Formats: sequence, structure tokens, C-alpha cells
Amino acid sequence: MPRSSAADSGKRAATPRDRVSAGTVGKGAARRGERATSAQPGERATSAQAGKRATGAQPGDTQFTGTPLESGAPRLGLRARKKAATMRHVQSVALEMFKKHGFDAVSIEQVADAALVSPSTLYRYFGTKEGLVLHDEYDDRIRDSLSSCLADGLSLAESVNRALEEVWGGHFVQDMDVTVLRTRLCLEVPSIQGAMARIVNEEVDAIARAAAESGRWDFPTARVLASGVIWAIIAVLRNWYDGGFTTNLREDIDRFVTMLSAMEATSDLGGGSLGAVDLGASS
Repeated sequence: MPRSSAADSGKRAATPRDRVSAGTVGKGAARRGERATSAQPGERATSAQAGKRATGAQPGDTQFTGTPLESGAPRLGLRARKKAATMRHVQSVALEMFKKHGFDAVSIEQVADAALVSPSTLYRYFGTKEGLVLHDEYDDRIRDSLSSCLADGLSLAESVNRALEEVWGGHFVQDMDVTVLRTRLCLEVPSIQGAMARIVNEEVDAIARAAAESGRWDFPTARVLASGVIWAIIAVLRNWYDGGFTTNLREDIDRFVTMLSAMEATSDLGGGSLGAVDLGASS
């Protein structure tokens, strides 16, 4: 899924109509960092709730209910875990405010005040206000899993399936309400849509580089394949949104993977190059 990038860090969100004063926001850097990293937003969903949400039930509470790391994920260092916990907390607070008041009515300063962090921390971690929606903590794990599976010789369809399987319980069961809200905002708010297109293309290139490192494709070909996979998944999410989040997302994703597998079986995805054509060459 899409996430915020360093390229966005230099762009400040639109000036809000109501800014929180610096005196209100300034609670002391030490206290802000301590409170932000120790916050424990949300509670874990029960098995019954998880099963219901996985089929496309309407969202309720938007706080994260999963854990930053599931079984099988690499163990992060202390600093990385603190940063991940802070980002989860801040994003959870921001999404709840966007849900209640609307994206355009909430400022970076108001989110920072509610989350007990400084505005500079939000800009450093998320780049822009849009980044508070687009950041997806599962992206790195999906990319790493795809890279590992492709390096092990698995087909593209098998690699995609395993990567999604690894994060499905957290992304689309435990954090289903968050995923639904983020999807809604991405498809309804114009400024987020624009930022999402740029970030998705950056993610496509990151996956293409990992695929090219497997030695099975050159980078231009890997970019075309990665684009087809990522944008196809986004199309599935758009259909899910159009259906009011009531359709079975897992079944729709599985159908896409089946289509990808069939395409691999009837096409030579490893032959030739889809690189740039020399337009100056004679025909």
C-alpha cells in the first residue's frame, strides 16, 4: 500500500484556518517524546470481530488494533521500535481527527497537540499532512517478502500471494477499520489522490529494483511488471470502495493472483526487454 516519502518532506500542508498556538503545542520536547512513545492506542480485536471485519463489515473505531510486528517479521532495534510506536500513535490520532472533522479542517498543529508531539516531528516522520494518511507500515515487509520470494525462484504470482499472506492478518483483519478509513480518504480527498500517485510510482520502482536484483528481469521489464501488480491491486481496492467495503476483499485479491498466475503460464515474462526504444533509430 502507498506510504509517505522523503520527496514529500519539503512540502508543507495547506495553511489551516484554525492553528493551535505555539504556547499550547509546546509542552516540552522531553515530555512529548516520552508520552508519544509510551502511548498504547487501541485494543486487539477479538477473533469473532476479526472474522467479521475480514468479510467487509462496516468500520467502527479507527485506532490500530494490531501490533507493529507479527510473527515472522524481523526484530527491530530499540530506536526503530520507538519510532514505529510513535508513528502508529500519531497516525491513529490523525485518522480519528480526520474522520470526525474532515481532512481539510484539521491542521498539522492540531494533530501534533492531540498526539503530544511537536509539529516538526510530524513533518520529519510523515513529510506532509497527506503523509499521515498515506504512510503504510506494512510496505517494507511486503517489498522484502517479494524480494526474498523472487530470489528463491518463486513465480511472480506466488511471490505476490506470499507477500500479501504475510501481512493480511494485521493489515486487513486486526487493522481493518484503519485500512478502510485510509482507503476512503485516499479515494475521496483530491490532495491525497495526487500524492498517492507519486508515492505509488516510487514504491513501484523500489519493488522493480528488488525484482531486477533477482536476475530474472532487467529493471525496465521489472518496472512494467511491478506497475501491473501494484496498480491492479489498487483497482481491486477501488472496487472494494465502490461496493461500500461490503464485498469480500480476500476473494477479489485471490482472483487477481489467479489471473496473474494464468498470465505467467501463457506468456514469457522472462524473455526480452521492455526498455526504452531508441526513437532515433531507423526503421
